[in-house]
Amino acid sequence: MSQPTDLKASFGALRLVGIAAFASMMSMRACDSILPLLAREFEVSAGSAAQTISAFSIAYGALQFFYGPLGDRLGKLRVMSVAVALCALANLLIALSPSLELMSLGRALAGAGGAGIIPLSIALVGDSVDYGRRQEVLSRLMIVTISGLIAGQWLGGLMAEWAGWRALFFGLAVVFLIIALPMQWACRREQRPSLPMAGQPQPGMGGQIRRLLRLRWARRVLAVVALEGGFAFATISFIPVYLHQAFGLSIGWAGAVMALFGVGGLAYAVCSKALIHRLGERGMALVGGCTTGIAMGLVAFGPRWEWAAVGCLVGGGGLYMLHNTLQANASQMLPQIRGTSVSMFAACFFIGQSLGVAIEAWAIDLGSVRDIFTVAMVALPVLGWWFGQGLRVRDDWQRSDANASALSP
Repeated sequence: MSQPTDLKASFGALRLVGIAAFASMMSMRACDSILPLLAREFEVSAGSAAQTISAFSIAYGALQFFYGPLGDRLGKLRVMSVAVALCALANLLIALSPSLELMSLGRALAGAGGAGIIPLSIALVGDSVDYGRRQEVLSRLMIVTISGLIAGQWLGGLMAEWAGWRALFFGLAVVFLIIALPMQWACRREQRPSLPMAGQPQPGMGGQIRRLLRLRWARRVLAVVALEGGFAFATISFIPVYLHQAFGLSIGWAGAVMALFGVGGLAYAVCSKALIHRLGERGMALVGGCTTGIAMGLVAFGPRWEWAAVGCLVGGGGLYMLHNTLQANASQMLPQIRGTSVSMFAACFFIGQSLGVAIEAWAIDLGSVRDIFTVAMVALPVLGWWFGQGLRVRDDWQRSDANASALSP
């Protein structure tokens, strides 16, 4: 397999990509643990303050339809460098926002920039690593992204409590700016990748997406990740609010408890090679879904906050076990347009998450905080089972779809 031009970048440029992925994930989760602070400053409910999370998620998901095809055509590293610069400007706007509405706008811009970082990084791995080893390599990238998640949820909460939430976003703006400048310079040494079937008409973005959605396995992967975003990643965003309200934990401690999801994910990433070998993809999906469901039950029904801490730690391993299996399959849905495929995967994930946040914020304002964890407790094992059942017929579906494509005019 030939290496794409992006992957011939210097070690320094690839290290910048890793730092950008870390900062992107930190920015994504930065509001999770500070919702009570935002609600207090802007004099709104915690549910209303959660629009800072959904604004990021909606923009992140919607912009995937743009970044994927652009990365396939212009080069993934080049597109990522522009996205990093946009993140720097967006976080500066957030830090200076005098109102919740302007802050939500800044969060939407941050989501628009962040959309061009992690999904294209996953596509780069798909371009360069055989499928047999891809899940293992993606788990290493996951170590970087989960570290950013922990920093956003835990360190972000601590910084906001000690120095104010604006200092958190000023810091993120500086980090993105420091990354953007050398990344732009590195991209000048990159050649644009050659398009497949040069000299022949290329399908536009809409044509690429329609081509992907014709595949039954692609539709299954996209549906599962959208539901995972709604039932898992949206739900954990409200753990600090629940712990703060139910057990009186400080913002910093509540964020630290939720960050244990990231610690559990890191534990999975370290052990991923052995787990993948022992469980296989179907086992990873089923065990991951069931474990995360149990974790949600511990959060919902634990009589003390320590039960939630155990649930977050165990659930992190299960959640990333399921999510990493989904990522590996997303990178192989349609290799000819891998950037578009992975970006569609991310779009469905964040659209599902944003809808989940909106619905769960409404439920919280009605006084049903515990109910959202109860629903997730039931839904996630079912989701893991459904994805595992799909893995049983994946190869047959892919062969059938390939034959149908070859016969079509």
